[in-house]
Amino acid sequence: MNFNPLVSIIIPVYNGSNYLSEAIDSALKQTYKNIEILVINDGSNDNGLTEQIALSYGQKIKYFYKENGGVSSALNFGIEKMQGEYFSWLSHDDLYFENKIEKQVELLAKNQNHLPNAVVYNQSILVNAKGQKLKSRKWKYKSKVYNGKEFYRLNLKKAYALCGLSFLVPKKAFLECGNFNQKFKYIQDIMVWNSILLKDYAVIVDKEILVKNRVHGAQVSVTKKDLWLTETIEYSTMLLSLFFNNYEQYKKELSAYYYWVCFKNIKQIKTKIKSFLKQNKQYSFGTFIKEKSAIAKGKMFALIRFLYVKLYKRR
Repeated sequence: MNFNPLVSIIIPVYNGSNYLSEAIDSALKQTYKNIEILVINDGSNDNGLTEQIALSYGQKIKYFYKENGGVSSALNFGIEKMQGEYFSWLSHDDLYFENKIEKQVELLAKNQNHLPNAVVYNQSILVNAKGQKLKSRKWKYKSKVYNGKEFYRLNLKKAYALCGLSFLVPKKAFLECGNFNQKFKYIQDIMVWNSILLKDYAVIVDKEILVKNRVHGAQVSVTKKDLWLTETIEYSTMLLSLFFNNYEQYKKELSAYYYWVCFKNIKQIKTKIKSFLKQNKQYSFGTFIKEKSAIAKGKMFALIRFLYVKLYKRR
């Protein structure tokens, strides 16, 4: 079967004159040609510099300007305007390898029995402001097809932050699971990926590196780190409501979430979970105690290893 879906690369940008051209160029260089590139200017106030760069590409891209509303609003705008069957997010300061889309479409073609409810996820690397490689993300997954809930649980237990740019997502997933939540400024992407995973979309995972994540001082993950805990605690209310109201369906996911909460030591969320279990005595607390004990052991081993290296492996 000839599998050649139109893929929409969405580039949200705000005051992005420093890196935007590199991002657009990396999208234009894709070896997979059935693509459209949408640049969404989220109300930049840099004297028109961002707009000048975007307009210089002419008909090679589709350019849109909107009032400032944050990255979530820009991504949602792009989803609304896209014509493609598949969505691929490219931040204005990040880069794709030339075969990013081609490789992911090939993976979809090889796993058509999982379509249309399948997403693709690949490895990424970190680069500095000049685009120079810093390090590879520690890859903790096997190259295989996971069901969504399985991948959700595995990701929590590995305590690994998902890279949103590494996904290729069918547009229908947003129609079924919801768009990016514009209220949240830091974890809005993980909320979307979680929704898709918990709907049990298949996740086609491959270890090939296809994305470069740029690390620099102006990005939200650096300037607004304080938002992570605040938003995570607020999001937990939404997530736990889903788990508690559908306990038999999501008890494994709740257990994995508790494991992650203990690992991060987020006391407010642990209290919510314990309170629920105490109020609903038909649910066993034993599983969660075991998970907590496993984390305690893990921390102890990590401490012993750290001390051993410091004391006995000095050069």
